[in-house]
Amino acid sequence: MQIQPGILDAESLGFEREDTLRVLENSPANVSIRFFAIVDAVCDQWPTFSGGGYWEAMHGEMSGYYEIRIRNQTLNYRFFCRSEGSLLLIVCCLRKRVGTAFKPGDYAKVKGILDLAVGLPVLPLR
Repeated sequence: MQIQPGILDAESLGFEREDTLRVLENSPANVSIRFFAIVDAVCDQWPTFSGGGYWEAMHGEMSGYYEIRIRNQTLNYRFFCRSEGSLLLIVCCLRKRVGTAFKPGDYAKVKGILDLAVGLPVLPLR
């Protein structure tokens, strides 16, 4: 099965801080390089890619989502993705300090961004 990546324009939905491209633009270059390498590998080997800690299927309240995990010095970057037919939809990015957990409501925010997007006549992709 062939799958193509699509980055959701979270900024146009009012989520500038969580917008994937905005985060990548304001992050060290090695974060962007690793992000795009992981996305390419996932799409090339879909659905059998085994992520080696960089690509993880999520569980519990986030079942159905995947997470691209990148660590850069003191920050963990988490890019939340979903498979939507032939599209690997990169929904948004959240960051947290190494050794900390996400705050209550962070996962609800990710799901809320996707809910807003799918309610539109055209999915806002970049």
